[in-house]
Amino acid sequence: MVHAAALPLLTLCLPLGTAALEISTGLALAAALPHLREAPRDLLLPLALITLGALFAAIDQSVIAMRHVAAIPWALAPLLAVPLLSRDAATVHNAERIGLISAAVVGAGAVIWAGWQDQWPARGPFSHHLTLGYALLVPLAIALERRRWGLAAAIAAGSLSTLSAGPLLSLVVLLAAMRIRPLYALIGGAIVAVGIVGLLTEQPMLQERATLWAAGARMTITAPLGAGAGMFRSPMADTQDLLSPGFHFPLHAHDTALQIGAILGIGGWIGWAWLIGALWRRAQRGGRAAIAAIAIGGLTQDTLGDLEVIRALCAWPLLNWPKNRTEPTTRRSNPNMTEEEV
Repeated sequence: MVHAAALPLLTLCLPLGTAALEISTGLALAAALPHLREAPRDLLLPLALITLGALFAAIDQSVIAMRHVAAIPWALAPLLAVPLLSRDAATVHNAERIGLISAAVVGAGAVIWAGWQDQWPARGPFSHHLTLGYALLVPLAIALERRRWGLAAAIAAGSLSTLSAGPLLSLVVLLAAMRIRPLYALIGGAIVAVGIVGLLTEQPMLQERATLWAAGARMTITAPLGAGAGMFRSPMADTQDLLSPGFHFPLHAHDTALQIGAILGIGGWIGWAWLIGALWRRAQRGGRAAIAAIAIGGLTQDTLGDLEVIRALCAWPLLNWPKNRTEPTTRRSNPNMTEEEV
């Protein structure tokens, strides 16, 4: 009974904010532990590499900094929990249905609440509006694949209620990936994103972003093993001040790849690339569309720095993997996706 309830509980809580997500992740991981010997190696190995990269980056730092190392496998816990709990079609089907309804309620609720309070952009149950925008894109891809149009509309409304260009471009890439090969949508989205950046080079906001990107790149070059999450802000602030005296925003590099490089170094890059590749291989069209959308968002935002986005990305593409189960007869699978399609 616990085993059958843990996975639907996790998907229910994925869009409900940090507290509910942390509790449900712990319960899901506890329910999966008896089956730990069956943990998928293609996911376990890159997870271990990312954690080792964080350990090497923080090896000469304080004991407190080690909390950030331990936080990495915890943040990625659905990589183990979801495959180990997806042991029968009924459980997976219930988890999908409950998770999509939860995401739709959050999306519609965010719009209604923001409109009622006249507080835009909407944030929903999250601490930042961009977290809402990107986290909802992942279940949106699955809702579109399952042709749950009403749920998809509510989820999309929540993402768009953030009134931000990043989630909007990612949404366009996601929709494109539902019609053409997701890899082509990813490549096209990257070209469009770079083109937009080129057109906006004279804008003050983009110049600020350029300082952040340059600082992240410089840190990656000067510290190829990473600065460590516990000590990241101090060297980032110094680097920013060196590049643009008086500039101060040491929170993140506004780019996922540069952020990973600055904190975890080359090992982190390899580990994350390996992990995303493993998720891509396991996913159907919806999962791959979600990965493409979050990757495009990562060009201008640290999308993998948001716990809620990471957990959604580590859960939905794996839940959407048909190779270890039989599809329930009540569910329509996507006729446009083949096992060989990239």
